[in-house]
Amino acid sequence: MNTNSTAKINKKQMLPIMLTAFITPFMGSSLNLAVPTMANYFSAGAVSIGWVVTAYYLSSTTLLIPFGKIADLYGKKKMFLTGIFLFAVFSILCSCAWSIETVILFRLGQGIGASMIFSTNSALVASNFPVTVRGQMMGLSVMFTYLGLSAGPVLGGLLNERLGWRSIFVFSFLFCLLSFITSVTMLNDDRLDYNRESLKGTGESYSGKNRLDLPGCMMFTLSSGMFLFGLSNISTMGVAKAAFGISFFLIFIFVRIEMKTEEPVLDLKLFTESRAFTLSNVAALLNYGASASISYLMSVYLQNVRGFSSDRAGLILIATPIIQAFLSPLAGRLSDRYSPFKLASVGMLLTFTGIVMLIATDMDTSIQYLVLSLAVIGMGFALFSSPNSNAIMSSAPKTQYGVASSIMSASRTIGQTTSMAIVTMIIGAVMGNVALASAPAEAIVTALKIAFVVNAVLCGVGIFCSARR
Repeated sequence: MNTNSTAKINKKQMLPIMLTAFITPFMGSSLNLAVPTMANYFSAGAVSIGWVVTAYYLSSTTLLIPFGKIADLYGKKKMFLTGIFLFAVFSILCSCAWSIETVILFRLGQGIGASMIFSTNSALVASNFPVTVRGQMMGLSVMFTYLGLSAGPVLGGLLNERLGWRSIFVFSFLFCLLSFITSVTMLNDDRLDYNRESLKGTGESYSGKNRLDLPGCMMFTLSSGMFLFGLSNISTMGVAKAAFGISFFLIFIFVRIEMKTEEPVLDLKLFTESRAFTLSNVAALLNYGASASISYLMSVYLQNVRGFSSDRAGLILIATPIIQAFLSPLAGRLSDRYSPFKLASVGMLLTFTGIVMLIATDMDTSIQYLVLSLAVIGMGFALFSSPNSNAIMSSAPKTQYGVASSIMSASRTIGQTTSMAIVTMIIGAVMGNVALASAPAEAIVTALKIAFVVNAVLCGVGIFCSARR
């Protein structure tokens, strides 16, 4: 029985959601440290080792909307369990990989599992908890996401140093095993009978067919895959420029298909009929677009300009995710009592303030000032993320929670990819093809300032969109 219809709230259902919210970002942040070790182990080139990361994020993003729709049709718990199972299986396969090619192949599979998790985690919160505590539960999920990001460089680095890179995948497998067991025993079977009678009085419609839009699914996967591949490699690969251009034509075809389909994989009415839903996702895209590259930029600055070791730089950079993890549950609870739209707008304003503070970074900026700037950004993002997630899910019809969760995840990924693509182009324009290790410190600082100005502009536009809700 769906918890929304009962007076009793079973908070134990959050445990498997929190566990998966931890392990997916943990895997990404810890593997970043292990990539050089893997490259040496397999004698892999830069292009091949780059695909260890690229393969994962492509498969985890391009299948989001199809998996979200399937979850809405056949059950979010089933999709969630399948995702955890696949993530676990391909994690243990990665730990047994015998070549860089097999690592890439298994990372593709791991991304498919992650896509199933991303398309259902927020949807399960919305399905299993009433609106009176939904923000609080969203806050707990976000908190564990940032704990995973924080633990990755520390615990992942320790595992890689003491036990080798394969141990990171083994740890992921064991963690997924625990998550799978708790999901089976604690999560409700959330599949609702979406018939006309059950939706009476809700303002939602039901066709009675529950058909999967296969042409739409395939076109979304193809168009989004080419878009993300092109965007992430546009400054380094000629073929990426072609893929990026072709992707817009494919997106146009996808929209035409969805407009003519009776039960589309992506119902465009979600955007045209709900201003709150549309602007909340645009705000998320812009916020991630403005902030996703900050950690990378500051890592380059601290190590290549200031000469800090990677572990010392990591201790400075951890200020942002630690603040995010600490404040996210509070922000979620506040969004249950006050307007999540206003809270998210205030959060973006704080993020904007922190980015503007970083524009002043020069050759000898004090570490205290940098930590303060990163902490302000962390406060802003914590106040934005949980309330904005609450706003998105509350603006979506319950028959499309899976798709809504998928759109929210896609907004995050596209924002992150755009952020890194912009930074790559700025660095290339300022320093050319010079390697970062040998680039003049003054040039790095110049590129840093330009990037932060662009980030501040994006965040400013995001504040406007968020406030317009």
